[in-house]
Amino acid sequence: NHCLFRQVPAGEFDDNSIARLESAKQLLAKLHYVSIKDFRNILSDRQRAEDPIWSPYKPVFGLDVGTLCTVIMDLTRGELHLRLGTDSAAGFGIYRL
Repeated sequence: NHCLFRQVPAGEFDDNSIARLESAKQLLAKLHYVSIKDFRNILSDRQRAEDPIWSPYKPVFGLDVGTLCTVIMDLTRGELHLRLGTDSAAGFGIYRL
């Protein structure tokens, strides 16, 4: 996820980004081999209430900030897996690269 807003002070989301990265590292450390399904699960994680990896929209500085989309690239198979937004019913579309 990337947040580029001129109205938001630089570095405002650093703590959130670092916490989400640490969550991903902890989940990855439990795996010996990482499949696309594993990546989907990691990038869908919401265990940390304050800083979930798959972040629902919440107001910050008068803006709704959250996960815009989730993208996973399988370069071996030439596939891009894309899920828009934060709706838990939304699935991943698969696109050929």
